[in-house]
Amino acid sequence: MKLTKALVARIALIIGCAAISATCLFTIADSADPLARYSKELTESQKEIILKYLSDEDIDYMVEYQLNPEDLMNFIEVDGFLIKNAKLYSAALATQEADKKDIVNFVNKYRSHFSRSALKNLLTHYTYLDLVNFYETEQVLNPKLKLVDMPENPYLILSKNTSVYKYVPQNLVDINTISVRQEMVEDLTSLINAYESTLNHKIEFLNGYTSYEKLVDDSRIRIESSPYIDHILNPAGSNEEQLGYTIILKGQDDWLASCIEHVDENDQVDYDASYDALSAKLRDEISWIEDNAYHYGFVIRYTEDGEASTGLWYQPFVLRYVGKKTAKSMHKSNSVMENTTFSKTLK
Repeated sequence: MKLTKALVARIALIIGCAAISATCLFTIADSADPLARYSKELTESQKEIILKYLSDEDIDYMVEYQLNPEDLMNFIEVDGFLIKNAKLYSAALATQEADKKDIVNFVNKYRSHFSRSALKNLLTHYTYLDLVNFYETEQVLNPKLKLVDMPENPYLILSKNTSVYKYVPQNLVDINTISVRQEMVEDLTSLINAYESTLNHKIEFLNGYTSYEKLVDDSRIRIESSPYIDHILNPAGSNEEQLGYTIILKGQDDWLASCIEHVDENDQVDYDASYDALSAKLRDEISWIEDNAYHYGFVIRYTEDGEASTGLWYQPFVLRYVGKKTAKSMHKSNSVMENTTFSKTLK
């Protein structure tokens, strides 16, 4: 049976009206319940709190991004709560507990400094107070200074524009008057034994792991005694002695004194003359370090050839642990950490 034009028109009209009616009903239902499009399960009590504390715009954001109820309920009643920071509040609380109002204030104020993943890393290694102090003091003095969010990286390279602030490694152990990372103890013991059996005298250390506070004091002392501080070490927070993978032998002070005596008007050091001015004992130590340290996983952190990359003077008594395989490769290629590609773990 053929449909007449009139019948076709009626059918089309009925379908159109039905569609309009359905749209109207959906709109009415949605306006009556702004949480209708929210897919997460909520109790009646949670719904009441959400409707009480969130604006229509906030609810739209919550629905659009399908925020988890737990990201909301812990903080929604706190003064200053911002829906767009809800996940950050939760991430902060889950990583390091604190008063909820303090967390809201902290995240709101310093939101521009971190992503959610970076915030978790930061709060794993630093306290809220440390972070506030860093943002309000260190970074104010040096706006380019960036706080490292993963300071446990064994191959972390610090510079004057990167900082671990007051980070303290968790796995430090004492060996031969210094503290170092547990990972390097076995190889350091082997280095000590080989050094002492070959040179026939005890190895002496100036520093191993050094705290931020002690480095601040040391820097103050050295600033008073030397105009070349920026050529010798990075400031507290940016100094790799804080990582626990660096050891400094006692000959360092004599070496630096000799370098200062042989520096020209352009702050360039005559290293040959500096070396020749040392005692025979210290010259033997430098030669041994240059030829043997890599066998035990250590490299001279600031080499003569790498001065342009490290930004610091050649310092043969400053050693960094990088693992035997990596140290051998760096020794063979005569490279420094700044131009070396590292794996994620010590090798």
